[in-house]
Amino acid sequence: MGLMLKHRHQSVGPSGVVVHNDTFYGSGLYSGGIAVSNNNWATARSGSGAYVPLTPGFLECGASYYAPTYYLAEGFFGFDTSSIPGGATILAATFSICLRNKVGSFTLELAALLFGSLSAADWQDTTELSALSILGSLNTSGMTVNNYSDISGVESGVVKGGISQYVLWPQRIRTAAAPAGGEYIEYWSDSEADPSEYRPRLQVSWSA
Repeated sequence: MGLMLKHRHQSVGPSGVVVHNDTFYGSGLYSGGIAVSNNNWATARSGSGAYVPLTPGFLECGASYYAPTYYLAEGFFGFDTSSIPGGATILAATFSICLRNKVGSFTLELAALLFGSLSAADWQDTTELSALSILGSLNTSGMTVNNYSDISGVESGVVKGGISQYVLWPQRIRTAAAPAGGEYIEYWSDSEADPSEYRPRLQVSWSA
């Protein structure tokens, strides 16, 4: 299933400028997850042996330790924002995911990343994550099942006339601080057969 625009509406501001408010939902075409497991923390962070899991309906993001193995997962998200014209002014953008389940309390971080069609080679290691501009973060302690959690201020990742892509990761991978137990979330992903209000979304306000 291709990428899609789920909702669109517009309003007129006090100066007469038309403001468009669009909500974009993704699909597995430009979205997914990458996972790694290894008994060595540094090797796991490097992405050695990374693979793209095919779990239907949901994916994981986190960094866990269940002796003797470290389990890491990053989330990758793509939204078809090609309907936003090249000359548009992006006024605001908010990225959201919907929680399925969580273990532990930890911090997730988000950045814009153009990775194209996802493969295991897109894994972001500690050095690569440190070089990205962090757009925002989430503490999983405030996330609740089947409800959206938002990261606002992600305008710089919106690609006018193209595909907007983001990466989400547990802060521990960037800081290299090893976990001592389970720390991960499961979030509803893009692989459902039909559109769902649980899917990852990107809400964008723009004017022409």
